Amino acid sequence: MNFVQAFNVGDFRFSGAYICASRNGNNFLVGKNGFSIILSDSLVEELTSAEPSENLQCKLISRHLATLGDDATFEPIVDIKPTYFIIDVSRRCNFNCVYCFRNPEETGIETESVLAVCRFIRDYCRSEGVRKIMIQFWGGEPLLAMENIRVIYTFFQKTNIRVGYDLETNASVMTDEIAKELYDMRVNVGISIDGTQELHDRQRPFLNGKPSFAQVLRGITHVRKYFGKRLSAICVITKYNVRHIDEIIDYFVKELHLYNIKFNVVRDNFHAAEHDLIPSEEELTVFARKLCERFFAFNGKGLCFAESNLVTKLGNLLYRMTNSCCISNGCAGGKKIVSFNGKGEIYPCEMTDFPDEKLGDINTNDLCKQICYGIKRHKYFKEKRIALCDECPWQPYCKGGCSSKVRYCSDALVDTVECLLNREIYPLLAEWILKYPYMADMFFNGEGIL
Repeated sequence: MNFVQAFNVGDFRFSGAYICASRNGNNFLVGKNGFSIILSDSLVEELTSAEPSENLQCKLISRHLATLGDDATFEPIVDIKPTYFIIDVSRRCNFNCVYCFRNPEETGIETESVLAVCRFIRDYCRSEGVRKIMIQFWGGEPLLAMENIRVIYTFFQKTNIRVGYDLETNASVMTDEIAKELYDMRVNVGISIDGTQELHDRQRPFLNGKPSFAQVLRGITHVRKYFGKRLSAICVITKYNVRHIDEIIDYFVKELHLYNIKFNVVRDNFHAAEHDLIPSEEELTVFARKLCERFFAFNGKGLCFAESNLVTKLGNLLYRMTNSCCISNGCAGGKKIVSFNGKGEIYPCEMTDFPDEKLGDINTNDLCKQICYGIKRHKYFKEKRIALCDECPWQPYCKGGCSSKVRYCSDALVDTVECLLNREIYPLLAEWILKYPYMADMFFNGEGIL
């Protein structure tokens, strides 16, 4: 990958850029701040010779790849103002997934504890002028605590806060009535399913060891009745199913008609039932390439198959989006995402099983102050960077990767899995943008938002 060096021409300052893809006389360039531009071969020649025309200078300034005078090159800043709240509605679960980092407990979470968290979030929003938030119902299996979900929804219906809801479920206890209720609440539902029957049952058995696949399919049928194409799926990739990515995607799209999928590659976690589940580097490389190939092929045939991570990465390249709290501008866990356990304790992102990462609790009013104090003293917020990051075009997007994943591996400096995936996926996406610019843009509206 070539790098066009920075230079000055009078007050004009070009900050340098990587040429990440070249096709049909056009080149996809990404600056060190993550902003991009497509330039013809002749315009790249102007850059490499440090003789940009006035027209090219204007283009580069408009894309934040150059400045005039003392203007600073634009760099997105993550404010400390949470808008995404993970609420532990139950620690109970009826599954025993091999990679799960939570131990299922028989005791649920008291409704009054859930209401106390809701009041804290409401008061925070009022004091900070926050009018729009997202809440994720978390567990355990959230549907085992459907009453707590109803309590949260009813509470915020009585406020003037606009609330969106996310729920990830194993779908095994889903009924027609529950599916309709979630639809009426406008909850975004994601079904956890790890591939075909054999692959899924290897990773996601019931607590008693029996297979769960048949009941998951039954749950999907109930949800699809109301949600249609809005139904999404979450598939965890481990060493057991990584070599079957083609088979999994084809099954999801052609058989189950699931068009919105998110693949989460497992990381090591000493809390999990099994360890050493991470695929090898070779397996991850092949996985990334096959995932992109399927993504390109399906969309090339007019079938809008969206893999959540790929679409977000496309938005990073095309628009320098910052709306993903995970992979658009570095991990914003703790700054944009916080979680609450059943005791009303506050944690960054999903770290409720790490007591030493507690930011505070709902008995202290000022959430932002609790976070600021935590940033100074918690390992979770430590900068994630290695020497390789200095020369990586994708560093502005990942900034070392997922802080939670790094925290699971206590000796890790960066999220190495995300690093490897980025090195494979981003160049392929850049090539696709050059080849089919109209197709790459179809996932977003005019403002570059999904």
